[in-house]
Amino acid sequence: MEIPVLLYHDVGSAPASRSARRFRVSPSLLDEHIAALTDRGYCIRLASDIPGLAHAGATAPTAVLTFDDAFTSFLDAAAPVLDRHGVRASLFVPTAYVGSYAAWMAPEERRHHAIASWEDLRAVAAAGHEVASHGHAHRDLDTMTPALLHEDLRRSRRLLEDAVGRPVTSLAYPFGYHTKRVRTAARHAGYAVGCQVGYDVHAAGADVWQVRRLLVGPDLSPEGLLSRIEGGGPTLVERGRRLSRFPWRMARRARTVQARAAA
Repeated sequence: MEIPVLLYHDVGSAPASRSARRFRVSPSLLDEHIAALTDRGYCIRLASDIPGLAHAGATAPTAVLTFDDAFTSFLDAAAPVLDRHGVRASLFVPTAYVGSYAAWMAPEERRHHAIASWEDLRAVAAAGHEVASHGHAHRDLDTMTPALLHEDLRRSRRLLEDAVGRPVTSLAYPFGYHTKRVRTAARHAGYAVGCQVGYDVHAAGADVWQVRRLLVGPDLSPEGLLSRIEGGGPTLVERGRRLSRFPWRMARRARTVQARAAA
């Protein structure tokens, strides 16, 4: 059984810049995506459910909705859509920026991407959504020193649990980057599942520390979504992005090793 784990970022109707456009879907398109899934009989679950789904062998088709970065648009635009359908999602939060802006984005984009406050996150949790970790500093975990890596993962989980009063067991690797060392550190920090990008669906029984998520953008129609998660395979654009990531990741890591050696 395959589990489509959908990755959304920003939800809104206002025009986005060229760089941010592929990460923003309209509320109406999100509504159509959820309607297509539920009409097809999919049960919508949370990221924290994935380990159990792998062992339970659920017979009903199951999908997971995830939102990275905890933009305020989740509360303003996404949550009302989810409420209308009676479904819940997992919201991955970069804890260093709660109540602030997405500092990792280009300066002209930051002011358009406010991040939920602690009060907002408590309301999200009270509504039944999962509040989960997107790391603390929203930095590449695979290039951190061991000490910084452990501190980042533990601090994020501790802050979230203190804020919402619930266990935090799901992690989305910032930018999708992870290694065996990162996955081991996440397990030691108390997480039970780790989500990457992957541009694909996740197979039940596959490694719960490498959960593949299908990146959803504004050009994916409801029909295209169903085709994509029911055997359609990655698009040419997704294949190109997947192939381009490997040399980029190798170059990043090489630069990191050189910098540490020179320090």
